[in-house]
Amino acid sequence: MAYVIDQHSKQHKEIYYACMCLLSVLTFRKILTIEQKKKNLKYAMTHDWNDINKDNIYKL
Repeated sequence: MAYVIDQHSKQHKEIYYACMCLLSVLTFRKILTIEQKKKNLKYAMTHDWNDINKDNIYKL
C-alpha cells in the first residue's frame, strides 16, 4: 500500500494528504507510518507551493 501511495502521490499530493489526515483521525491514535506520510506530503506540498510562487513574479 505504501508503494501505491508513493507512486500516485506525486501527482495529487493534496488528496493524499487529506486521506492521511482522515486515516489518522479514524484510528484515534498516532501511527508512526501514517504520521511520517503526513509530514512528508505536507513538506512536499509547501515545497511545491514555494517553487510556484518563486517563479511567478506577478503574483498578487
